[in-house]
Amino acid sequence: MRSVFQIILLWAACLGVPAWAQNSVALDLRQESFDNNKVHRVGSNWEVYWGELLTPADFVQNTRTPSELRPYNAGFNPAKALHHGQPHEFRHGTFRLQMTLPEHDDPYAVWVPEIRGASRIWLNGVEQAQNGIVGTDLDSETVKMRIQTINIPAGVTNVELVVQASSYGFGRLGPFGPMLVGPRVNVSASRWHAMIRDTFTLSAILIMAFYHIALYLVRGKGIEPVLFAGFCLAMTGTTLTRSEGLLIFHLFQDPNTWLIYKYEFFSFPVAVGMMGYYTYRLYPQFFPLWLIRTVIAGTTTFATIVLLGPLRAIDYCLIFFQIFMLTTAFMFIGCLIRAAKHKADGAKLFLSGFVIIIMGAINDILKTNSVIETVSVAHMTLFCFILIQSIILSKRFAKAFTMLEAAEGEIRGLNADLEKKVQDRTATIRMILDNVRSGFLLIDSSYKVQPGFTKSCEEILEHPLQAGDEFAGLFSLTERQRGDLVMALDQVFEDFMPESVTLSMIKSRLPVKDRQVMIQSAVIRDEQQKIKSILITMTDATHVAQMEKEAKLSQTLIKILQAMVNFKSLLGESFVDLERARNLLNEDGQKAVKMILHTIKGNFASFGLEEIAHSIHELEDKPKVAVEDLDELVQTIHQFLESYKDILKIDPSSLNEKSYRLHDSHLIRLSDRLKTRGASREVLDMLTDWMEEIKQISFDELIGPIGKKARRIGESLGKKVELTIEGGNIAVDADRLQGVIHSLIHLVRNSIDHGLEFPDERGDKPETGSIFIRVRRDDKAFHIEAGDDGRGINPELIRKVAMSKGLIKAEEAATLSDQESLALIFRAGFSTRDEVTSLSGRGVGMSAIESAVLELGGKLSIDTKPGKGTCFHIEIPEVTQVVERRKTA
Repeated sequence: MRSVFQIILLWAACLGVPAWAQNSVALDLRQESFDNNKVHRVGSNWEVYWGELLTPADFVQNTRTPSELRPYNAGFNPAKALHHGQPHEFRHGTFRLQMTLPEHDDPYAVWVPEIRGASRIWLNGVEQAQNGIVGTDLDSETVKMRIQTINIPAGVTNVELVVQASSYGFGRLGPFGPMLVGPRVNVSASRWHAMIRDTFTLSAILIMAFYHIALYLVRGKGIEPVLFAGFCLAMTGTTLTRSEGLLIFHLFQDPNTWLIYKYEFFSFPVAVGMMGYYTYRLYPQFFPLWLIRTVIAGTTTFATIVLLGPLRAIDYCLIFFQIFMLTTAFMFIGCLIRAAKHKADGAKLFLSGFVIIIMGAINDILKTNSVIETVSVAHMTLFCFILIQSIILSKRFAKAFTMLEAAEGEIRGLNADLEKKVQDRTATIRMILDNVRSGFLLIDSSYKVQPGFTKSCEEILEHPLQAGDEFAGLFSLTERQRGDLVMALDQVFEDFMPESVTLSMIKSRLPVKDRQVMIQSAVIRDEQQKIKSILITMTDATHVAQMEKEAKLSQTLIKILQAMVNFKSLLGESFVDLERARNLLNEDGQKAVKMILHTIKGNFASFGLEEIAHSIHELEDKPKVAVEDLDELVQTIHQFLESYKDILKIDPSSLNEKSYRLHDSHLIRLSDRLKTRGASREVLDMLTDWMEEIKQISFDELIGPIGKKARRIGESLGKKVELTIEGGNIAVDADRLQGVIHSLIHLVRNSIDHGLEFPDERGDKPETGSIFIRVRRDDKAFHIEAGDDGRGINPELIRKVAMSKGLIKAEEAATLSDQESLALIFRAGFSTRDEVTSLSGRGVGMSAIESAVLELGGKLSIDTKPGKGTCFHIEIPEVTQVVERRKTA
């Protein structure tokens, strides 16, 4: 057991070799720059003579050499535990520093922080300070700690600093921090800056402490303010004694060393205990009770040792308490993270402040144990924590004041209403207003919302509404629209014209994001018949506006179809005019460009294309039209034609081509006339070829908007679908192929219903299922491929379903190949659905496709791969009068 204890002590000792007690290296500061109030911190340039009390005279002959450096740690005496009878080896000694300063005309100085125990200091052989009596044992030592500045005369460049020190009453030997060397004004400025920083921090800590005490006295309930005030007051011990300013030595001329030490270490566990209990009281539901009890027990134990035990016992126990404090602090951080995740009030801010103050504590613990060379920052991190606490308090007070103001406004509104109406009727009216679908609000002469609006206003506007909000700001208006609305409200409140006229100037519909709100207005007058406010009634008109837009679009498309020739001519002229306008885009041609745009706008408006006309109108309002503006307008027109190409069937590249109406009767009359006039067989054959050619239409025209149908079917089943057509511009004989082409919808429906997986079942494939139709033709046949990238078809499943439906017998199923099994899906009555739906289940769709193909002498085959998809191949032989005639010839 003893050996284990020795190992622990040795480890603790190795952590804490003082920064000022390292191997001897002469300190050369001749190249050091001391501009901008810089000073040098003396760290690892000391000669160490353990167990010897030497004076400068002992170094005159230069026969002394540094003794072996041995481990040392504040709070432990490893020599007494490990070296058997040599307890004095680490408790007193001599330390020597040699420095070379740059040439200087101004006096330099060395600032010496407090040295634990007793000390004597010589500069160049002259004794400068004696703090207490340096001894070789506890009885011969008199403890005294001071801070002092030792002056170096001007011109002196070689400096020898000799320090005798002993520490039998403390666990640490030597100065608590690094010494500062530099010009006297720099050293003085550095110390003043440190004191000012610490004084500011101390003042903030005390103000926050007294504020929380006053808060508790005013409220008279809740112990949390007292706990935080106690924590702040306890942290003043660290700020006074351990911060860089060392304010304790400036507040008291000759402070008692024993009291300083006791005060410093007693404030530490008190602050930890106060902070722990304060945190627990703020978020009790997230902290286990045993954790806070452990914290209170640990801090109470160490505080008792500090008060009643000797000074050296404090140093021995300090490292264990520091480990205890850090362990529980990390547990507290875990609990605070839970509170932040549950969105407890102020938990995120409190957690950030708590982490900051723990980081400061870790820094100071490592510094105290000489693990790192840094400055004390616990008081500064405390200041940051206090700032965060003030933010949390401000938010809470702001929230409380907001709630108070809101409550006050509601109370005033109720009181004013109660003066006019009885309470029961008021409650009834309020209930009706809060539940009606329309919204009601009042705006005053400054165009701001008055209290008393209905809850439905917030639902219609889709955002919270408060009294005092600007009415125009409730809507998604441009600057121009906002100005028009404000001008209309001005006219109403001026009351110069009749109400009906001024109210009609307020637009009946206003946009809110992508929705439309219907507005109805009425004036409210006071006893002198002056307009007091405007009553606004709001209704969500998005659905109505959408229906109107769709109806208007339908009328526009019908109007275009009825005057297709005229519309194509208009489009052709517009593109030519826009190209001409492009060549006029200079300073002199802007007027001509806008005249062209005005003409185009009128043409599009005449067909009801108001969106395109509005875009042109905005271009007219611009000071200068650019090439990019014209390109964007052309793109807008092309987008409209692309969006409705299935209906309008307008190809922008063929706008200059003229179209004419031609009926079967025209063709028959032409053929009869040629025959009557004795036309040759060659001419009649040419006429027949031409008649077949003009009767053909494109595949896209014949199949119609199958892509939209596919998307609607997919949406009804909860699947994402995209259908593509390749070769849609190929001309086909509509009379002959329409049966097959119109039957393709069955393949598409079957692919969506049975082939494509749901989005979460598609694995590595895109969520959107792909369906394709490919069309091509050669001299012998017309080919159609229709397929998907779905799950594929399982031949074994097809055989089982066919047997269950009674379509084949088990003996027949055993002899079928996979390709023959796949062909079973074309049999009438075959369906993998047990129930009939609006999409499938009757077993007639695939049979209809096969019948249409076979009727034309065609072929139908299936290619499927599990997990990859299925493709149906249709081949229709080309059997036309022209082909037959050519074969005969």
